[in-house]
Amino acid sequence: SIILLLAIPATVGFIILADTFTRTILGEDWAVIVGPMQVLAVGGLFWSIGGSVLGATSKAIGEPRWDFYRNTIRTLSFAGLMFPLTSQWGIGGTATAFTISSTISTIFLFGVVHRYLGFSIGTIVTYLTPTILGSLCMAPIIILLDNILSGVVALIIAVFVGLVFYLSVQY
Repeated sequence: SIILLLAIPATVGFIILADTFTRTILGEDWAVIVGPMQVLAVGGLFWSIGGSVLGATSKAIGEPRWDFYRNTIRTLSFAGLMFPLTSQWGIGGTATAFTISSTISTIFLFGVVHRYLGFSIGTIVTYLTPTILGSLCMAPIIILLDNILSGVVALIIAVFVGLVFYLSVQY
């Protein structure tokens, strides 16, 4: 899926550059949101897997109700986790509640898709191997550039070089 082709490297890149992005674009006063943003990036990846890929698959097999159930599970688990985690960890707890609820609901929908189509996690990992490897190969380049450059131009260069490196590994 094109969504995962983009979502996985974007998540990796965002996790690496969250601190630089926040301090450069938003300023030092916003540095406290770096951790929650990184946690939300992981949650967003699971959200995109569940919604775009598995959700579309549940509709394609004629079972859209499973996507509804996934969303219900996600909403209820988020509602149940948000207050205690936010009370404990502040905005980081809210981000964690979102990530946990997105992960739980995606695992649920994966089980449904597995039941109907027989896909195993191994099949999906095999399918995603080039994307995962490209993202992992891109990461050290972004980390290196992030450590030796600074400012908005450095941020743009790190994103561009990371994208080019990722795509060169893909094709």
